[in-house]
This record gives sequence, C-alpha cells and structure tokens, in this order.
Amino acid sequence: MRQALFSIVIALAACSSQPAPAWQSAAHTQLANYSESYLAGEEKLAGIHFDKALEHISKTGDPALVGRAWLTRCALETAALIDVPCEQAKEYGGDPSNDSYRAMLEGTAVKPDALPEQYRDLMASLAKRSVKEVNDALAGIEEPVSRLIGVGVTLKRGTFDTATLELAVQTASENGWKTPLTAYLLKLKALYVATGQSDRSAGIEERLKILAADKK
Repeated sequence: MRQALFSIVIALAACSSQPAPAWQSAAHTQLANYSESYLAGEEKLAGIHFDKALEHISKTGDPALVGRAWLTRCALETAALIDVPCEQAKEYGGDPSNDSYRAMLEGTAVKPDALPEQYRDLMASLAKRSVKEVNDALAGIEEPVSRLIGVGVTLKRGTFDTATLELAVQTASENGWKTPLTAYLLKLKALYVATGQSDRSAGIEERLKILAADKK
C-alpha cells in the first residue's frame, strides 16, 4: 500500500512484511538527511541529499512519487517562510492527494478532508478566520515539522498574531532548526516593532545575533 508522506520525510516504504526495495530505503534515508540538513541551515549538504533522493525515486518512473519528493522540498521552504510556488511539483501533477497538498502549501483554500489528517483542523480553522482557533489547531499538531509547515501556510493566509509566531519560534528553537528559527524571529521582531513592544524586539535581536555568529 502506498503511503503519503507529508511530514518530516516522504514515507516511501510499502506496508508489507517483505523487505523494502533498495530504492525505497535509499530514498527515505536521503530525504530524511535532506530535511534535517535543510532545517539546520546546511543548505549545500541539503542539496546533495535531495538530488540523491530524487535520483533514487526517479528510477520508479512514477510521477506521483517524483511529485512528492518535490512537495517535500516545497513544504520545508514553506516551513521556513520562503514564499515560492511549487513549480516542480506542479509539473508532476495529476495525483489528487499531491495536488491538494500543493494547493495548501501555496495558500489556496482546500477541503480539509482532502489533506493529511494533521492539517484538517487547521484548514477548518483558517476557513473561519479565527486566529484563536488557528493557534489551537497549530498547537495540536504533534509532529514539529508538520507544525512549522502549518504555520507557514497560516502566514500565507494572513490569519495569525504574535502567539502564532511565538509557537513557531519555540518549535524551531527546541529542535535546533536554524533556518526556520531565523525566519520566524525576523517576522516576530517586525511585529513587535510594529506594535510598540521595544523590549521584546530587543530580546529577539539578541537571539538573531547568536544565530548569525553560528557560521556552520
């Protein structure tokens, strides 16, 4: 049975008692390494892992699986507040699950039941435009990467406040994910400045200095 993979990596292994084919194991490992390297701010290494994962997945000739690899990349960029269209994933469109997930990442309204379960409450809350319900839904997403992806989608929809960004900062900080942490700190600092919270803005600046000093 094919598994959807829209959290930390694409779960490419089949639900079977038989050993997974070599390409599945290799692709899964490379996508996991890509995800962790990207979030940690190691962009060059992340690119190497992604290219290797794509090479293994492409051996199947399956456009849905190739599309999911590109969706993984687009999802992580969304989690890091990089607002780019999922053009490569769109080239391999046609799979209903993939297309619905891509639409969500691009900030389009999507029926909740067309998405992975962890995003359904969030999308229902976004449809109501209730910031409190949105924040509650985000806090209820247990998997950290999925939560950050949800925050990225939320910001694209414009239904957020300081608590939304603070949750993202906490999530990224706890996991040592430099790339999204920097993005959310900058966003939060701008919001603090706009609302006259100069003391909190100064605290954010200190955190950004620490991150900037890390040349890894």
